[in-house]
Amino acid sequence: MMITLKFPQILKDMKLNKREKIVTLQQKLYSTYILAFLIFIIMMFIGSYFTVKNSLITQIGNSRIDVLKQIAERANSIKTSSYTISNLYYLDAVLRETLNKPIDSIDQEEVTAYLDNLQENYSMVFKEIDLTFDVIILGENGFNYASCMPYDFENLKKQLWYKQIYEKEGNLTFISSFQDKFNLQNKERYVFSASRIILDNNKNLGKLMINIDESHLANLYQSTLNGSNSIYIIDRKGSIITHNDKSMRGINFIDVKRFKKYYGQDTFQLYKTSEGEYLISNYYDPQTGWMIIEQIPCSEIFAPLYTILFLLLSLAGISLMFGLIISYGISRRVSEPLFSLCRSMESFTQGNFELRHMAEGYKEVQELSNSFNDLANKIKRLLKEIEEKEFYKRKVEIDFLRFQINPHFLYNTLFSIKCLIDLEKNEQASYMMSAFSELLRATLTVDKPFVTLEEEIENIKKYIILQNYRYEGKIYDEYDIESGSEKCLVPNLILQPIVENAIFHGITPTEEGGMIFIEARQEDENLIVSITDDGIGMSLDRVEQIQNRCNEMHYKSSTSIGITNVASRIKMIFGEVYGLQIRSHIQVGTTIQIKFPAKTESEEGSSDENTNSR
Repeated sequence: MMITLKFPQILKDMKLNKREKIVTLQQKLYSTYILAFLIFIIMMFIGSYFTVKNSLITQIGNSRIDVLKQIAERANSIKTSSYTISNLYYLDAVLRETLNKPIDSIDQEEVTAYLDNLQENYSMVFKEIDLTFDVIILGENGFNYASCMPYDFENLKKQLWYKQIYEKEGNLTFISSFQDKFNLQNKERYVFSASRIILDNNKNLGKLMINIDESHLANLYQSTLNGSNSIYIIDRKGSIITHNDKSMRGINFIDVKRFKKYYGQDTFQLYKTSEGEYLISNYYDPQTGWMIIEQIPCSEIFAPLYTILFLLLSLAGISLMFGLIISYGISRRVSEPLFSLCRSMESFTQGNFELRHMAEGYKEVQELSNSFNDLANKIKRLLKEIEEKEFYKRKVEIDFLRFQINPHFLYNTLFSIKCLIDLEKNEQASYMMSAFSELLRATLTVDKPFVTLEEEIENIKKYIILQNYRYEGKIYDEYDIESGSEKCLVPNLILQPIVENAIFHGITPTEEGGMIFIEARQEDENLIVSITDDGIGMSLDRVEQIQNRCNEMHYKSSTSIGITNVASRIKMIFGEVYGLQIRSHIQVGTTIQIKFPAKTESEEGSSDENTNSR
């Protein structure tokens, strides 16, 4: 006998959950690898960006400070030269003598010629350092001189900055760049001036101005301009002495003290404006008191950085593409063996116990596969053991139920014969004994568990004949067997207990006897056998009680015979869907309907094992 065992539902749930987890595992592995790769690329990108940016700013900032320092040194040489020129004129004896004389006593042509010659000589000397200058002298005695005649002395005296010359009391003061509109030959040029009062024993003789073209300062940084940066020099008061943007010359910007507070000294930093971000570098020259400043747009500074970023992005894109491929390969290498193992488990749960899984993957997956194969071998061995035990268990249970019927039948029949003998009806007892012997030979000597319905009906007929001897022919029987139904197989002696109950509990309590009607037909591949008596019947509570006992899949004891015995035997052989139904009404009768699978010997075979394989 073969028994098909189904795995518990919990195993199926575990299998489905495992499958879902494997799918999630593959997705999580893939997404985790990609996320890790993206984080790595982003961190590398950000780290590289800020590292290169800071390094670039530091290198450029330091280099620009060095450039500004060189400009400051050259500007200092110009300022020193202007100081030297101023001293030469300041200490000139002829000039002092002229300024001490009344205007009427001065031979202006002679003095002018002297000063022109002096300016020419000094110009030749300083031309060696590429420096040109103009000399302006305004005497308190009314004598005026300009090396660049004609010159508007009156308008010069009206300028506010002109009064700064008085503040130093003979010391040199520098006048920031201004448009030299007083030079009637060239009103467009800008100059800055080293100016001072000429004193003689604390007597103010006049003013001396050494005007130097602003272009001399502009030339100092002209080579460092690239079209986008700006360089300019401010004095202590914040006035712009020179600027590559000519319109900015002479404008008051910010004094050096405040500039140091906001931007530091000899340093660089980034700052943002409405026009964009700039790198501002500065250098303070303590000799001149000038601050040299440079502004460079960050867009120009970071142009190499943007090139590097483009290369990094390209490299990141290529790395990400390879990362996707590698991540997919790794996640697939991890998940595919698990998928394969899951499919093997699914096939195994469907009864393919010969299946063995061959894992290809990492060591952990191979160990899992080996564990599954070991488990499959153990389950197969256990199932075989369970199948064998179940086979013998069911055989013993069926035989036990079957032999419960036989002693009961034997007892009742022998008791009936005894009663005939006691009543001295020896002839009837002898005839009944002969009939009983034939019934025993037809039933108990049969070693197969199933007989045809036709054979079972014949046994029922012999049984009723025996009972009629006991009850003096009060039992009548009729049969309605549908054609073809007689060839269907039923368990041996399965109807006899039902007929016996009908006689003893339904018909015999009545005085007039009764009828037993047996009907058989096929419905939807099932064999339906109905046994009806017109006895005293049962109440609905009693029917429900017996029906509930019949629906239970067990047997209780050797005393539990009759209807419940038959029901247990049917369910044990054919399954829960088969069994019997009871209908009864008091003083009307009882019908017991039994459902079997409609199988014939040609379909099932006559052997016990083939039949029990159901």
